[in-house]
Amino acid sequence: MLPAINGATTLKSSLEADIAAAGRVGFGCLEITLAKLEEYLRHNSVRDLLMCFEKSRVRPFSINAYDGGTLFDNQAERDTGRQRFRDICALARSIGCRYVVAIPSFLEREGTVPEKEIVRKTSEVLEEYCAIALGYEVRVAFEFLGFRKCSVNNMRMSAQVVKKAAAKNLGLVLDTFHFFISGSDPSALEKECVGKISIVHINDCEDLPKNTLEDKHRLFPGDGVIPLDKILAALKAGGYEGVVSVELFRPEYWAWPPEKTMRMAYDRMSEVLKNVRWK
Repeated sequence: MLPAINGATTLKSSLEADIAAAGRVGFGCLEITLAKLEEYLRHNSVRDLLMCFEKSRVRPFSINAYDGGTLFDNQAERDTGRQRFRDICALARSIGCRYVVAIPSFLEREGTVPEKEIVRKTSEVLEEYCAIALGYEVRVAFEFLGFRKCSVNNMRMSAQVVKKAAAKNLGLVLDTFHFFISGSDPSALEKECVGKISIVHINDCEDLPKNTLEDKHRLFPGDGVIPLDKILAALKAGGYEGVVSVELFRPEYWAWPPEKTMRMAYDRMSEVLKNVRWK
């Protein structure tokens, strides 16, 4: 297991501050927030960024996230999305970043597109994106979001999309918050499904009705009601040995110095992993 931190957890800090704080705390990998990366490169070079990573002994692991869509109404939108994705892959290669995280489109209204159509269209687009990513020696990690209006909002659909796309450089992201609010059951994390997971986002949340939970209700691992012990135990039993990355979107934490937030994140995650005897 590789401990990582996602830049969304310290959203108001700069990329340079994220890298330095991650190194001091002990996170070996950083999931880079795309907006922070683009802002940094407006004023600095790729070489400068690589030196920051090297100095802090932190590895850039993924860019989060391509949100340009996986369902398109017309060819022009699809072409624009493809070019945007190509640009992100080029950024990833330039800094030695292994993954680009992609998220699904949102629907205007729940249930407006049949599930089979969503799976077909999403898998076709992801297959295109994976072909682009392959040219840049980058992998794609597809993350379902548990919100009702998200076109792919549960683990079952996400796994179907990845299976149908059948791209060797395509995997899944399992975010414990989205897994929880979608009503997914840890017992469904069988070995075949776990084998497709590339990244795990770990977090917790407040004790509220699932249909009212938003990103702002996320908490440090172990501070909320998500059955992290069961989810992590299922991942461990399924043979997952990859990155476990703390990803939070809580404004309260954004107001703290990045090192304080990361220190709390590291300590809380370590306690949770220790409880399932996963180091």
